Amino acid sequence: MVTVTREQFLRLAGVDADYHPYTPSSIGRNNSIIKNNKRTFATNMRNLEFIDSNELRRLRPQAFQRKPIFFKDDDGNDREFSGYKCIVGAKKMDSIAIVSDKYKVIQHRVMIDAMSDAADDCGVRIFGKTFEKGGRFTGYAWFSNSGHHIYLDDERHDPMILGFRFYNSCLGDCVLGGEIVGIRMVCQNVGVYGDILGQMNLRHFKGVNYVSDKISDVLKSYILRKEHFNDVIHNMKGETFEKEDQENILWGLRFDPMTIERVMTNIGSLNPEIVNPKQVNLFELYNATTAYISYRSGSDSQILRNNELSSKISKIFTMNASELIDRGAQEKKNYYDSLEPEAPELVV
Repeated sequence: MVTVTREQFLRLAGVDADYHPYTPSSIGRNNSIIKNNKRTFATNMRNLEFIDSNELRRLRPQAFQRKPIFFKDDDGNDREFSGYKCIVGAKKMDSIAIVSDKYKVIQHRVMIDAMSDAADDCGVRIFGKTFEKGGRFTGYAWFSNSGHHIYLDDERHDPMILGFRFYNSCLGDCVLGGEIVGIRMVCQNVGVYGDILGQMNLRHFKGVNYVSDKISDVLKSYILRKEHFNDVIHNMKGETFEKEDQENILWGLRFDPMTIERVMTNIGSLNPEIVNPKQVNLFELYNATTAYISYRSGSDSQILRNNELSSKISKIFTMNASELIDRGAQEKKNYYDSLEPEAPELVV
């Protein structure tokens, strides 16, 4: 494990580290504003496990096995439970999930080898970190090639550093897959861009070579797609929205009420580039929301929750704003209607 400062992280990504942007505020559990340490950034990316594909291959994530499930019959004899298996850790043999006996365990090792092979195949230099918890695995491979990042037309000093998030689960609760993600220097938010730049999802019945080929396809295709990304950002900056519409957009993206309230209440602190909180464009709203996701209290220990929230806000790049506003207004109404107590029946 190598601990790096933000400046060292940026240099590994091939980006000029002399630019010193603002750091957004962190929102505490009681909606209070907490000042951030300027040298820290979200999701513990400062603690790197690998700085090239060879070091990634040398990582040894936990392995898992399928084991039969037994029960005692009426005579006290051990009988195997048909139709199901138990997933256990290969070392501690602790049970973590019950799955169908048709479920095939794909080890986390598959994603590590596939990511390494795909990076080498595409000539992409990578560095990053992996996370494991309870049978779930997530890795972030950031690109060291500066030419693979996105340079926004009017923000050339602050490129979007791109990478690939690859994930797997041995619990039978999700498929293995991956997607393009990004970080900006302005606050080191980890954004999820699978919908617009490329992603993959596979069932648990594929080998390393197949998975590697699918990752390679994404890495090759996003080079073409990222040119379109600039046009999308430009359009997002072209129209501003009033407070009520901003809130409805977040409701339309299916955020929970607490997240919406905290973003809307602290939008100026989360994104100091917002001049007038009453008139905000979609890209400013996006940056404020991702700042909250990355810097809210306890976010460093909530990787899976961060990914879930980041996936929701990323829909803002591909969904129509008017449709989000209409859907959000209805979502908000439904939520508050559900809180209204039912009037008791009148007994005569």
